[in-house]
Amino acid sequence: MSEVPAHITALRKSDDLRRRLDVDWLDAQKQQELRAYWLEIWAQVPYGEPFHTDNLQRLQRCVPLAQGTTRQRRLDHTVNTLALVWDPADPEFVFVSLSHAFPPLLWIKADAQAQAVLDAVAPYLVEAKPLPQLSRSARVVKMLDVPDRGVIERTLENLELWLDDTMWASAFDDDPWLDVQGPLSMVQQTIWRKDVAEEHSGRFPSISCRTLWSKSNLRIEQHPFGMWVFDLRYDPATDADVIALVNEISPGHLPLDLPVDLAASLLRDANLGDVYVSDCRARGQIVDAAAMECALAPGETRSHAALLAALAAKRDDPAALDAIADLALAYRYDAVLFEMTNHTAGTDLGDWLLTYLAPTGGQ
Repeated sequence: MSEVPAHITALRKSDDLRRRLDVDWLDAQKQQELRAYWLEIWAQVPYGEPFHTDNLQRLQRCVPLAQGTTRQRRLDHTVNTLALVWDPADPEFVFVSLSHAFPPLLWIKADAQAQAVLDAVAPYLVEAKPLPQLSRSARVVKMLDVPDRGVIERTLENLELWLDDTMWASAFDDDPWLDVQGPLSMVQQTIWRKDVAEEHSGRFPSISCRTLWSKSNLRIEQHPFGMWVFDLRYDPATDADVIALVNEISPGHLPLDLPVDLAASLLRDANLGDVYVSDCRARGQIVDAAAMECALAPGETRSHAALLAALAAKRDDPAALDAIADLALAYRYDAVLFEMTNHTAGTDLGDWLLTYLAPTGGQ
C-alpha cells in the first residue's frame, strides 16, 4: 500500500472534520480490511468493460483514510458510510465515497484541506425534504432491452445501495414514505409496499425513489417502443468533473451540476436528450426525433410540433406513417391523428383512423 503524503495525513488534526463528519481515522490494518471489503463487493457488481476494470484498478491502489457519517435505508436497513480516500494516481486530492457499492470513478473530489472537503460533501449531507423543494430537473431517455420494470426495480434495490429502498409508483407525485416514522415490521412493510405500488391510469407506469445522501428524486418511466425515461430532480452539487466523466462513460449530456449519487444510477447505456434529438434531425431520422421528443416532453407543444413535422416529411412513406400513428396514439395526440386522415384516405391506416376517431355514444 502506498505511503500517504504529509499534506493528506495532516487532515487528521482537523476538529471540524471530526465534529461535522464524525470521522474515525483508520490505522493500517483497518485500511487494508476496508479496501479488501470494497474489492469483495465490487467483484459482485455487474458493470461492463472497461468500466468495471477501471474502477477495480482504482480500488486496488487507493488508501481508505477514514469513515464517518452514515445513511441507512429505511426498509432493509443497509448502512452506507461516508469514507475519505487517497488515490496515489491523483495524490494532491482527497476523495469521498458515499457507499461500499459506489463506483470509485464517481467518488467526490476535494482539495486536501478540511474546509474544502466539507464544502465538497455539503450537498450530500441534507435531510429528507418534500419533492417540490428540489430546484433542478432533467429528463433523459435510455433504450433498454428489459422485459418489464421489475428488472430495473430489482437492480436499484439490490445493487445501487446509495438509493433508498422505499419506492413508489406513478399514482404519487411525492415520496409517500416521508411521513413514516420509525422502523416498520414485516407486516407493515408489506402493507405499505402494496399501497405505494398503485399506478395512475393517466400516466406511464413508473418507479420512483430517493438518493440517501443528496435526497435527489429518481423516477423511471416505462414508455412505448423500448424507451425508458429517467426523470431527475435535484439540488445542484459541485462535481462537474465527475459528471463530465459520466457523460463519457454513458454518452449523453447530463447537467454538470448533477449530484454524484444521482449520476451513479445513470451509468448503464446512453443518456439521450435534446442533443440526440438534434442529431436525429440532422441525419434525417425525423420519426426517431419525434419519438424522443414525445418521451422527453409528453403532452407539450414541442412534441406535438415534432409529430406534425414528421407527418409532413413522411406523408408518402407508409411505414413511417404507421410509426407516427403509433406515437400519436401512445402519447394521446388525437389532433395529429385527425391531420393524418388527410394523407391516408383510401388506405388501411386511413380507414382505421376514421373508425378510431369516429364519435361514439356520449361524445
